[in-house]
Amino acid sequence: MPVHDFGVRDIGDDVELRVTFTDSAGGVANPTTVTLAERTPAGVETAVTTGFSNPAVGIYTHRVVGSTEGEWAWEIRGTGASYSQIHRFLVIFGPKQILTV
Repeated sequence: MPVHDFGVRDIGDDVELRVTFTDSAGGVANPTTVTLAERTPAGVETAVTTGFSNPAVGIYTHRVVGSTEGEWAWEIRGTGASYSQIHRFLVIFGPKQILTV
């Protein structure tokens, strides 16, 4: 299963999670259900079933914001009649870095 690593971002940054789902034949397809599991740096896990955009067949996006410092993880799962796919995302949020010259 793919893992999308977004590296280090500033606390409060908006990140778009984007996935493309395919059916058992390899064609793009909308799953019957789409869910997002979120794990905060404190280890708190939450399931989310709303807030997705579906701009084209098989493509789903969800915007997230890291509100505290640390490693955040998300998993988007799509299920359908003949398949199940999971996409994982990792983002580390830290304090804003101000460069001085």
